Amino acid sequence: MTPPSQGRAVRHTFPIARYMLRFSRERIIEWNARHQLPLNFALHLLGIPIAFVGLVFLGLGDFDWGLAFLAAGYLPQYVGHRAEGNDMGEVVLVKRLLGLPAIPIAPSRVSVAPTPSRRVARSA
Repeated sequence: MTPPSQGRAVRHTFPIARYMLRFSRERIIEWNARHQLPLNFALHLLGIPIAFVGLVFLGLGDFDWGLAFLAAGYLPQYVGHRAEGNDMGEVVLVKRLLGLPAIPIAPSRVSVAPTPSRRVARSA
């Protein structure tokens, strides 16, 4: 018997890896759509690591520092979303679960794709 690398091409299929890659790409596209304002993006670069440190403190059992870092990390993100004009991701999730209206993407930043009914017919 010949090894798989000799004589014929071996095709590996990894359905879970493909699914995870597609899922990750979709989340990145959605995240970029919700964070288009440079100020919002910069505030997230500041706030996310601080909030992560808060989670580490909570995991270690230091609840005072953990909650303080979580609040300090979420505050700049909240300010960024207010400046952008949309709700934070966690707030969107809670609002949707409660059946309340949510603003995942700022209305001024939603791109409208041309649909057949919006196309302008050209006369010859």
